[in-house]
Amino acid sequence: MSAFARLPLTILLALVSLSPTQTRAADPNSLSAPSLASLYSLAASTSLPFPSTTLPDGSTVNYVQSKWSLARGLIESGEGDMEFVADPILGGTMKKRATVSSVSGQAASSQSSSDTTSTKPSSTSRTSTTASSTSTSGTPLPTPAVLKVTYPADSYSHQTGGAEFYALPLNSTSSTPYTTMLLTYEVAFSTYFNWVKGGKLPGLRGGPDRVGCSGGSEPDGSDCFSVRLMWRPQGVGEVYAYIPAQSNICSQSDIICNSDYGISIQRGAFNFSSGTWQTISLLVQLNNPPSASNGLVELYVNNQLAISQPGLVFRTTDTITSVGGLYFSTFFGGSDTTWETPTEQYTYYRNIQMWAGAPTNNNASSPTSVGSGSGKSGTETVSRALHWSTVALISSATFLGLSMI
Repeated sequence: MSAFARLPLTILLALVSLSPTQTRAADPNSLSAPSLASLYSLAASTSLPFPSTTLPDGSTVNYVQSKWSLARGLIESGEGDMEFVADPILGGTMKKRATVSSVSGQAASSQSSSDTTSTKPSSTSRTSTTASSTSTSGTPLPTPAVLKVTYPADSYSHQTGGAEFYALPLNSTSSTPYTTMLLTYEVAFSTYFNWVKGGKLPGLRGGPDRVGCSGGSEPDGSDCFSVRLMWRPQGVGEVYAYIPAQSNICSQSDIICNSDYGISIQRGAFNFSSGTWQTISLLVQLNNPPSASNGLVELYVNNQLAISQPGLVFRTTDTITSVGGLYFSTFFGGSDTTWETPTEQYTYYRNIQMWAGAPTNNNASSPTSVGSGSGKSGTETVSRALHWSTVALISSATFLGLSMI
């Protein structure tokens, strides 16, 4: 007899009736990236290799170009601003969760004193950050090196600081169109990071145009799309997407559309912190078929669901067949000097992994048509509720010590 057959009917009904918000409350740890990949039936996977020794910028570039399956084998910008170094957060003693705000999208306001931002980092923080990254080239490390990205003083946009490249490790070994892809990585901002007005963090992209959909190059639905993260003042976070702007999305209160740049999705749904590792898991599911508005973005911060945005359009024609891969794009900005960092600052990256597949359900059994002007369809809303009710059922059964077979 299965575990579900032994559960009282009242408990089963209560579990299945949980809404997505209630599910997150009942399951504060939510889902790890491997569990999320399993939930979406993403069978293809890869982990980007990291060296076991420190490497200076030139050797770092060679390593990334040879082992990370870059588009055209190129690093678009930032060759002098990347370096493999020892983990600056030894032992993970400073690690703690990012603060996830309410679904209303209001920014979380409380942070500990160790996360406080400053217009100019103290000499202590500058010294400790620099010291952590000055290991001799080739020094063996007890754990894999981490990728350090430098934002020079007065830099803004990817032409003056940070780094940008496009890696396709899954698509380089398979011709299968991946309509769903999950990217996960850990990121750490240097201590007392000065957020200024904001900046970009890595995400996913796709489409035949491998350089557009960024920097004001708007998508037309047939060329490309990109989905990155942004930090804003005080570490406020959001998903930042170059996708076709549909009326059913731009009319929503937690979406900010811009006719010249990308779309901000649920700004303030979570906060970044400095001086600690945070785990980012970003899932993108293409609208399918291209005439439907049933695409999806989900973002998890430290395994907690921070953003779930259905009803999106990434493509309007079948010239875009797949999510391509990692869009490693990070810099301050913004396209003018009001975004520049006043001092040299750093971010660090480790444990970059990707999963991909082509699930057939695509959030809803009856997708809303593009251009209808509607928001989430009734079927889509029910589908998302059932999705999270299933997660709640599994989590609750695990908590009760029940077998799922």
